[in-house]
Amino acid sequence: MGCQSLLESPAVTQAAPAPSVTPTETIVRPDPGLASGRWEAPRWAFALVAALTVLGGLVWIAVALRARRMGS
Repeated sequence: MGCQSLLESPAVTQAAPAPSVTPTETIVRPDPGLASGRWEAPRWAFALVAALTVLGGLVWIAVALRARRMGS
C-alpha cells in the first residue's frame, strides 16, 4: 500500500472553474479636486479657514507677549 501525495490526489489536480469575466459591480468615483472629500466645500472656505488660523495665531502671540511684558 503506497502513500499517495496530497499534490497527486485527483481532488487537488482538478482545475477550478474559470472566474466570470463580466463585472458584477459598478464603481462610481468622485470627480478629482477639493469637492471629493468627506465634507464638500468651495475653495474660498478652505482659504477662509487658513486665514482665520493664521490670524488666530498672530492674536495669540500678541496676547502672550503683552502678558509677558505686564508680568515683568
